Amino acid sequence: MGLDLLIRNGTIVDGSAAARYRGDVGIEGGRIVEIGRIRSVAERTIDADGLIVAPGFIDGHTHMDAQVAWDPIGSCSCWHGVTTVIMGNCGFALAPCKPDAREWFARCLTAVEDIPTEAMLAGIDWTWETYPEYLATVDRLPKAINYGAYIGHSALRMYVMGARALTEKATEDDLGRMAAAVQEAIRAGAMGFSSSRATTHVTPDGTPVASRIADWSELTFDNASAWELHDRGLVRTGYKADLVLFDEARVKPAMPTVETDLPGGARRLAQKAEGIAATVVNGEVTLEDGKATGRVPGRLLRGPGSRVA
Repeated sequence: MGLDLLIRNGTIVDGSAAARYRGDVGIEGGRIVEIGRIRSVAERTIDADGLIVAPGFIDGHTHMDAQVAWDPIGSCSCWHGVTTVIMGNCGFALAPCKPDAREWFARCLTAVEDIPTEAMLAGIDWTWETYPEYLATVDRLPKAINYGAYIGHSALRMYVMGARALTEKATEDDLGRMAAAVQEAIRAGAMGFSSSRATTHVTPDGTPVASRIADWSELTFDNASAWELHDRGLVRTGYKADLVLFDEARVKPAMPTVETDLPGGARRLAQKAEGIAATVVNGEVTLEDGKATGRVPGRLLRGPGSRVA
């Protein structure tokens, strides 16, 4: 039986700090199954002569919690060789969230990340309330890259405390309910718990976000913040085939452009890259020369505390 994908003649930088070397990489069923000089036949072959073959990059700080709902390729990260992103950073998240607070959560993300509120409200089919329900939604969405997520402190405080979260310390009852929600999120697959004390993080009214009101003792929740993605990050047999192929002499950011491709026609800055020949996610080519192939093999990556089968 042949390979699904064969990458020939590349210079392999395997992510372990070992010396680079020339070789082929054989992929089957989303995993690397052979490395070396490969004679097996393959459904598809990419000639990587002159290119680096490396593990796909993991972007550990993103705010793609809303964008994942309408952007299956995961731009701009996908254009730069990123195969996995972690969202829910800085205490900002879209879950847990009560239905009557959705616009407020969106406006907070607008205030900090400059994502238009109108675009979020137009682009999100907001059917969840709890954090497990949010992860289940992300799991169902078409994705060309992998996603992991934190449960956000500000979102959690607002969910449990309502408007009090913006002015008051948490009571013992509040802390108990928040701890239970964090444990529920970890069991559902959250990568951990994120927070922020940054003075730049403000509400639409210019006041501190909820996490900045919290007492330091509130930040002692059990936190699985180590991602523990044990089968990614190396070009090794048995590892997931998340790879990027690039020309090290040419790779650089392209000039940003203004695009009107957000829901409702809202504007954003988009920045692609030069010198990246291909990106492979879970064994499938998702981008070639900066263009999406239409393949969406990305997955929701659940944290080490997950109890989801």
